[in-house]
Amino acid sequence: ATSYGNCSQLCANTNGSYFCSCLSGFMLNANGKTCADINECALNNGNCSQTCTNKNGTYICSCNHGYLLNPDNRTCSDINECLTNNGGCAKYCNNTNGGYSCYCGTGYYLNADNKTCAPICGVIYNYDELTLNLSGYTKCYDQPYS
Repeated sequence: ATSYGNCSQLCANTNGSYFCSCLSGFMLNANGKTCADINECALNNGNCSQTCTNKNGTYICSCNHGYLLNPDNRTCSDINECLTNNGGCAKYCNNTNGGYSCYCGTGYYLNADNKTCAPICGVIYNYDELTLNLSGYTKCYDQPYS
């Protein structure tokens, strides 16, 4: 086995001596022989727009849920979920930063599944002052009055 002059990574021979150095992503320790990982994420988040994860000798950028890593491998762009199958929404889809929401048109409400819509219904009452009779019928507001 080669000792590399007791250097942990790289050894450069000089006239009558040598010096140690490190690979990219590492720095030479004070002992002048061993190398330690540089945490690139500690300085300006590694120039990552969202998440920086330090690795041994390197780092990677990643994005939060609802975002996609751009080809520069540093910045993130919002995914427009509404472009694929209307986001799974039955009526309307509203893209937001990092997500989306479904909504319904006038006369409808959003069901608990946050995807489908149901008509808003209510009871219309008629009061006959002559007979003092109260009658009513169910009216769904997405239908024309009858």
